[in-house]
Amino acid sequence: MARESGKGESKNRGLRLKPERIGWKISPTGAKIAQGLPASGGRRIGFLRPIKIQRFEKRAPPILTLLPASHILSLLTAMAAPSLPSLPPTLFDLSERTRIRVSGPDCLRYLHGQVSQDLRHIAPFSALPACLTNAKGRLQAELWISRIEPSFVVDSEPGLAESILSRLDRYLISDDVTLEDISGKEVLLHCCAEKESDLPTVLLPFPRVRAERLKAPGWDLILPLESKDAVLGACSLPLASATDWATLHVQRGIPRWGKELNEDTLPPEAGLEATHINYHKGCYIGQEVISRLRSVGHVNRSLIRLLAWEASAVPETGTELRIPASSRGPGALEVAGKITSAARLADGKVVALAYLKRGVEGEHFETESGIQWTRV
Repeated sequence: MARESGKGESKNRGLRLKPERIGWKISPTGAKIAQGLPASGGRRIGFLRPIKIQRFEKRAPPILTLLPASHILSLLTAMAAPSLPSLPPTLFDLSERTRIRVSGPDCLRYLHGQVSQDLRHIAPFSALPACLTNAKGRLQAELWISRIEPSFVVDSEPGLAESILSRLDRYLISDDVTLEDISGKEVLLHCCAEKESDLPTVLLPFPRVRAERLKAPGWDLILPLESKDAVLGACSLPLASATDWATLHVQRGIPRWGKELNEDTLPPEAGLEATHINYHKGCYIGQEVISRLRSVGHVNRSLIRLLAWEASAVPETGTELRIPASSRGPGALEVAGKITSAARLADGKVVALAYLKRGVEGEHFETESGIQWTRV
């Protein structure tokens, strides 16, 4: 195997090797997934590392075709994503969510510079999740942004209208943009459905936005307040409860504000880099810190999904997650992390989300009450 000379070139059987450019390879300690994206089973198992790729000159043709790093990350994300079951048609009422309309000639340019997603690629009447962060890269809100031409609508958890409006207005200097709080002025329904034709007939006349809020195909539907009772009364799907909504978030590994997410959260800790962040879009508030975390390759904690086959009770938020004594080596940590939310499924099993401390590995954990947990 040839070695580089001091001038950056070397010879091997008459072939010259020349550093071509930076590429990517998977690090050797097992199957590694780009920037700690969740792999099958929800584990964070490594990172892509930059390397110099050598190009053969003279007698040999190129032996390696390089893809852009963004393409490789997309491929690995798709390969690593845990398979989730499809959801049956289900209807949820999300009308209590904070909703802010962003309109005006400069609304796209302005909002694009405030959030972590690339809004230039949102198709009309579709939605993407995004992060609103401060200059230190910490969350100020977890958002869904819908393109309802000629405007955008930003929605988030209930009760955040004042803080989101304040944050957006702070950087609204010379752009011709209007911010309007429309929380509670319209009905917002979400229906899990693959195609528009799968929606209940009574909902088809109303504006709808493609939004995969539960990691499954779905549609947001916007109704006038005065139509709500009549439409829901004639709808073939009954409304699911707020508890059902929360349970699906835990079951499908989706962090929520007030549980897994708050103003101390760095988005990569909660795995939001896979869904909420575009690392190639350019500048936004907090972008420098988020990009630096990606370069470093780790955060101090990471969100995982857990399953307990038998549990007498659902653990409360903040319950400590421990490494079983049989799995701990000398001097190893006993407390692995904390449970942030949990729910009991219809089959009696209990699912949970928890933050694990950096460096904690393994598949099995326990709580003080004796419940045995498996990472899924």
